[in-house]
Amino acid sequence: MITQEDVELARNAPWLDTPRVDDTSPENSALFTIGTIIEAKVREASRPLRDVIDEMVRRFSPWGLDSRLAETAYRYVYCWG
Repeated sequence: MITQEDVELARNAPWLDTPRVDDTSPENSALFTIGTIIEAKVREASRPLRDVIDEMVRRFSPWGLDSRLAETAYRYVYCWG
């Protein structure tokens, strides 16, 4: 489950500016959590990434999740997970 704290931390993830796999900051961990959840939804639903991202943004936009952050989180997991 994505929490509001995950979204707030992920917005400040150093990985957004300088991709590094060895950064274990809470912000990058939150970004990884969001990406892992999105990746699992893509696999379990066999739906296109765009559909899953749109659904997650609708659900979690009150906490600040937007499509850019959601897609970046997914790519973070895809690259390093």
